[in-house]
Amino acid sequence: MGRMPARKVRDGTLAARRRMRRAVSGVASGLSKRQLIARLVLSVLFGTIILLGCGGGQQSMTTSPPPLTSPPTPTTLRVLYRVLYSGTDRMTNVDIGERSAYPFDGEIYYVPDQPGSGRTTLNRYFNAGVTDHADGTNSPAGYTLEETLGFPWAEPSLPGLEVLSEAVNPSTGDYALVAPSESLPGYTVSPLAVYGYPRFVNSAEVMLSLSAGGVTVESNKAAGGVTWRWSWNGES
Repeated sequence: MGRMPARKVRDGTLAARRRMRRAVSGVASGLSKRQLIARLVLSVLFGTIILLGCGGGQQSMTTSPPPLTSPPTPTTLRVLYRVLYSGTDRMTNVDIGERSAYPFDGEIYYVPDQPGSGRTTLNRYFNAGVTDHADGTNSPAGYTLEETLGFPWAEPSLPGLEVLSEAVNPSTGDYALVAPSESLPGYTVSPLAVYGYPRFVNSAEVMLSLSAGGVTVESNKAAGGVTWRWSWNGES
């Protein structure tokens, strides 16, 4: 309840005082003891109501709004593509010029395009004859740093992250970044101990299905998990 105007407070207090005086004067007017006590109780109750109405009771707490904070900085991701640099060299790239210059071999991972807390640097290396390219946080023996590909996470600290893997073909000596969903014949896979969001190479549809009550909903992981199609009792 809000505060009453000062004039009403003053008028109410004066009224309470008058009632108190009339109650006390009841002794002189020949009121019985019981009548006198009743008048006193009523006067006290009336005075209490006036005080509470004027804000004499417990005051409500005013809660201040929380301080404004800056929104979190969004994480921009880049796609790690794979192209066929030569017949025996699968090469990872992030540059649109390279992606256009060589046969496309698929989308492999998403990784952050800027350094940050909990991230590390993923590089591309090439060998002395520039006949092969490799990826990693450290160069393989006989390879030289060529460029930085991105800044994957050092730990699986977020939902959906998976370890990046590099495969090597012992027969050709080719290194290639591989997605979790693929298997390259003749290649042996090893984890790189860094993490990103996997892509699906050249697959246009990688479906997740949920059914209940005769309704089936399919979401396409390759398109970011959007609803792709649905059916009811077998009818689309």
